[in-house]
Amino acid sequence: SGTPDEIRVAVIGLRGRGWNHTMGFARLPGVRVVALCDVDSEVLARRAAECAAGGEKWAGFEVDVTGDPRTLLDRDDIDVIAIATPNHTHSMLACWALDAGKHVFCEKPVAVDGPGVRSVLASAETAKQKGLSLVSGLCWRYHPSVKATMQQVLDGAIGDVIAVQETYLTGALWKRDREPNQKEM
Repeated sequence: SGTPDEIRVAVIGLRGRGWNHTMGFARLPGVRVVALCDVDSEVLARRAAECAAGGEKWAGFEVDVTGDPRTLLDRDDIDVIAIATPNHTHSMLACWALDAGKHVFCEKPVAVDGPGVRSVLASAETAKQKGLSLVSGLCWRYHPSVKATMQQVLDGAIGDVIAVQETYLTGALWKRDREPNQKEM
């Protein structure tokens, strides 16, 4: 695909988290965002315009304007597909990308039901044999405070761990009210 020193990424899903990933990838040395995909043509056009106005980092930027993620699968210029779509689409998109020979970064959860879990496990096993990666967006495991706390636990600071109960304290789950001109998707 890209040069040995360059990783080429396509991002599927361009709202909140997907757009944050796009901007993060664009700032990484040796990483080039080469495609964007979203089923909402208005979101896709807005993000493409933002990239076009973004200067040299976005030079030569390509956008999948069809909104169909399947168009990314056979492209030789894509090494990694990042998935940040609604949760129920993750397993299908991850399986398509892995089966097409792409590395996958998928927001959590990778699957939301038994059939989805089983299909991702099967695709991940095939991907492993091909030397591909499936990485999930579990950001807190990399947070410095969480890493430091876990290291203390592993070092025995609280004794032997015999059970774990975890609570993630946050605000209410987000809700977006439907706008009058919004499509069903």
